[in-house]
Formats: sequence, structure tokens, C-alpha cells
Amino acid sequence: MPNQNSAVAEPSPGETRAGYTVYNRALLSIYDPCVLGFLCRFMWKCRSRHLLEFYNRHVTSNHLDVGVGTGYFLEHCKFPTDTPRIALIDLNTNSLDVTKKRLSRYAPATYRRDVLDPIDMDTQPFDSVAINGLLHCLPGTIRTKSVVFDHFKPLLNPGGVIFGCTILNKGVKKSRPAQWTMNWLNRQKVFANLDDDLGDLREELSKRFRDNDVQVIGCMALFWGRK
Repeated sequence: MPNQNSAVAEPSPGETRAGYTVYNRALLSIYDPCVLGFLCRFMWKCRSRHLLEFYNRHVTSNHLDVGVGTGYFLEHCKFPTDTPRIALIDLNTNSLDVTKKRLSRYAPATYRRDVLDPIDMDTQPFDSVAINGLLHCLPGTIRTKSVVFDHFKPLLNPGGVIFGCTILNKGVKKSRPAQWTMNWLNRQKVFANLDDDLGDLREELSKRFRDNDVQVIGCMALFWGRK
């Protein structure tokens, strides 16, 4: 395992995309019960209801969701209005298609983008941006992955909030089964979080957002920062 203080090479395009290719339609069809149900509850020790409560505290009626998965939280969260403006960003077209269909009543806009590249979007800014379950799939360490905050901060209105959750390997408590599962997911290149550290996350958020916080439940970090 590389030293977390050592320099980390910039990921190649193939590495950048390795974590998203696993999300085919077959996996997405079982994602909610297997990942948000079993893994969150029994491995990461952070039930999906905690994540939904966190979503409800921060989501606005003018919202951008990044790394959309299946759209579970967008379907079940409580928007401040019945007609929210919603945009979706993902590199995986399967996730975009599944989530857009699930949220068809809101007619969300969709964008296929690589979050490690500067985000070019000809659109009005947002009041909330969610990056839920994204950072632990990106290559590098929290220090290098935090460029994502730099890419999405310009898309926030003044006073807007960026929030999300990520699974950490360092600075949090994990059971042996959780550590084994995390190691296996890293070997499969689904995760890339063996160097992801709680202290680094707190520090990188503080560099970019005066108002910010990180809450730890199990080995999951729930974070937010306000522009």
C-alpha cells in the first residue's frame, strides 16, 4: 500500500473510468437491495436511512446529482417543492438511463461527464450538488480526488451546498468482514479507497469551504460544504 504522504501520479483515462464500468444494467437491477441494503447495513454499518436523512437535510429544489447510481435517494428524498429542477451527471450511460427513467416525473436533464475533468456545462448554477458514493470509486487519494470539489464548486450559487458520502479505509473503525470486502472491491477496481483518510477529507473540505462538516457512521463519512 503506498504511503499516503507520497506523491500520487495522475490517473490515466483508463484508471479514471475503471470504477464505473461495472455498473451494467444487471448490476443496477439489484443495486438497491444488495448495496444500499446489505452492504450499507452489515458491512459499512451505515444504513441507507441515515443517508436518506442526510439527503433530506441538504437537497434543494435546484439540484445537481453526480454519480447517480440508480437514483434511489432522488426518488425517495423530500424536495422542498413538487417541481424541482434536477440535473444528472455520470460517466456511465446505464446509470443515467436508469435514473432518468426512475425520475421521469421530474424530467431531469442528463450530462455524461468525467468528474476528474473540468466540468463544461452550459446551464444555470445550482443550489445543491450531491456526490454520493463517488469518491471511494475514484483513483488516487482524498487529496487528489478532492479536485472534484474544485470542478463542481463553480456550478453552485452563492450559499449553495455540496454534500455526499464516501467509504473510508483510514481513520474509521471497520470489522474484519468489512475490511475483507473493501480489499476485494479494490482488487476488482470497483473501489479505489485504500488510502482514503478521514483527516484528509476534513482538511480538503476546510480548504475550499468555510462552513463544512464531516459525520462518521461506521466507515462511511457524510460530508458537506457551503459556498
